Amino acid sequence: MAGNTPFVPVIDGDFIATHPTDQLNAGTFVKVPLLIGTNSDEGSIFGTYGIQNDAEFTAAVNSTTFPSTLSSYINNAIAYLYPDVQAIGVPSLETYPDLLSPNNPLVATLGRQARRSFAFFGDLIFHAPRRAANTAWSNSGVPSYSYCFDVTPANVPTYLGARHFAEVAFVFDTTDLNFYDGAPFPNATEPEKRNAYVNVASFMSRSWVGFIARGNPNANGFANVSAWEVYNATMGGGVGRNMVLTAVGEGLSSYVEDDTFREEGISFLTQHAKSVWGR
Repeated sequence: MAGNTPFVPVIDGDFIATHPTDQLNAGTFVKVPLLIGTNSDEGSIFGTYGIQNDAEFTAAVNSTTFPSTLSSYINNAIAYLYPDVQAIGVPSLETYPDLLSPNNPLVATLGRQARRSFAFFGDLIFHAPRRAANTAWSNSGVPSYSYCFDVTPANVPTYLGARHFAEVAFVFDTTDLNFYDGAPFPNATEPEKRNAYVNVASFMSRSWVGFIARGNPNANGFANVSAWEVYNATMGGGVGRNMVLTAVGEGLSSYVEDDTFREEGISFLTQHAKSVWGR
């Protein structure tokens, strides 16, 4: 299974005037406030499944790139920046504690190097472009807000974690609807967990409404919760900060953190976004 077919803009000089990377770097984009984010485990859907060894990982990386003189360099760099170390892969060991070892029955389908694959493809397709956008908005002095959704829906196996599309039912606060693949919110048999999920949904939906109505997600009516911060790429270490949306405790423990996860790998993907990945 693979969700990594290259998908790049076609420059027509009209609707798409030039590469998105060039537009972000030059500040030639519509300068309006932005609320943008990703799910922590995006790659669990868009990564390549069944990767069992280093050679297969390199082949999967090659499937995303354009042939160029950089190919050998890119392969070596990606192999180094995205090592086969499950403790730093996707999903985290906190989300899915089991190792993908030979005695794990999921290995036949997911692959022994699934966490490595999921981290790379999630960053390539989602996290790197999101971080590049927030940074460009900051450099242009335009407010933007960033989030990372880190809640595994009740109907989703933990080895997929907070996968792609997992946040939609929460954003729209559809707590009683079988929105996708069943019910994403726990049922009445888990009242405390359900309450936490409902609180996350309420916080998210109100924050989105506050941003739409007033340009500020903090206009959400919640007291004693972490405040959304305008993304400022000139802060300590030259990075902005994300709102991490989580259902820990009562579901009102979302928090702000430095936007530094997999920093070296994502910076490399951003640096070569145009020359290697055509965007």
